[in-house]
Amino acid sequence: MEKAVSFSFLSAMFLGWSIVIGTVVAKVLPPVAFIAVAYVASFFFIVVLSSFSKKPFQGKEIIRLFKRDFLILFLFRGILGSIFFIYGFSLTTGVRASFIPLIEPAFVLFFSWMVGKEAVRRKKISLLALLVLGSYLFITNGASIFDQLFWGDLLIMIGVLCYSASYLPAAKISEKVNPQSIMAMVNGLSGLFFLFVGFPFLGALASLTKFDAFLLLAFIITGPVVGIFLWYKAMKVIAPWVVSSLLTIQVLAGALLAFFWLGQILLPLQLAGGMLMLLSAFLISKEAGR
Repeated sequence: MEKAVSFSFLSAMFLGWSIVIGTVVAKVLPPVAFIAVAYVASFFFIVVLSSFSKKPFQGKEIIRLFKRDFLILFLFRGILGSIFFIYGFSLTTGVRASFIPLIEPAFVLFFSWMVGKEAVRRKKISLLALLVLGSYLFITNGASIFDQLFWGDLLIMIGVLCYSASYLPAAKISEKVNPQSIMAMVNGLSGLFFLFVGFPFLGALASLTKFDAFLLLAFIITGPVVGIFLWYKAMKVIAPWVVSSLLTIQVLAGALLAFFWLGQILLPLQLAGGMLMLLSAFLISKEAGR
């Protein structure tokens, strides 16, 4: 259990960095081309890294045993979630984007309740309420949410909802299949889809500066490769809603990077909301260990 919690925290750190980096890359590269390159490159990274592992490729097992679950995972995480997230990245700031996914545990726990995987308990509701309150204060700075949200924030929230729908099928597949095989299937098929859809936009890659190309590579490594690999490792052991809740610490990695690199700052009420988020993540991690 402790090892799986560590995987969740490390995943959060890498994903937090990837979100901030992604908001920069999405403003210099068409989102569809961005998604296509990220998936295809990450697929080849995974294939190369898997060649050093003794674990076999389990693509046939995924199709044979988890056809429905894989379809949900591919559709909501590989396609829809990516579209909303990357388009959202192109419209908002890094520090805001790093905090918006903190609403994800509420969505994941809701889906878990719907299918009967988690019992509805008062303590869980209280922890999630604390998380939602902190998220609201951070995103809105205490003002009306409809007055303050960027369209990018809204798109990322929809992306969060899509990603949340993929947690339960991902957890089910992860019980029997190694992470490399799942990632190769999702990233490979998603890459083919976005290459076909985004082919007319791939010419924009030629206009990238060396620094932009470096950022694109950094996004691929921190997000689709390392961050998601650790996410699947955690899903083998911990309940989906707990993994999602532990990922809330990505705000620390993302906000610090956005501040020191991009000079983006938070207002006092937003900082208070961020502290509530981190507190709820700490309490949830204690809940996971019981």
